[in-house]
Amino acid sequence: MWAVIASFPHWWFHVISNSTFVKIILMEKRILGIILSLLGIAGLIYAGVCFMNGGETTRNIKAIIFSGVLGGIFFFAGIGLIRNTKDKAT
Repeated sequence: MWAVIASFPHWWFHVISNSTFVKIILMEKRILGIILSLLGIAGLIYAGVCFMNGGETTRNIKAIIFSGVLGGIFFFAGIGLIRNTKDKAT
């Protein structure tokens, strides 16, 4: 195992500590948050459309609950990622 760690090139540690690399990771978190928020909004809209179309079958009720809960989880997870990602001044 130590041979694997020793075989890493020395420039790798410089890349990890480089501020551009950190900015890219923070931007990826923000983009993932936006994607999760959009998927959550789509799930909540789908749940609302299923609810408004009516139908009292078990399948429709399961679709409303499933898409509503998943939409809510995705939406709030995305908003949390966007809010908690700190931007550093450049």
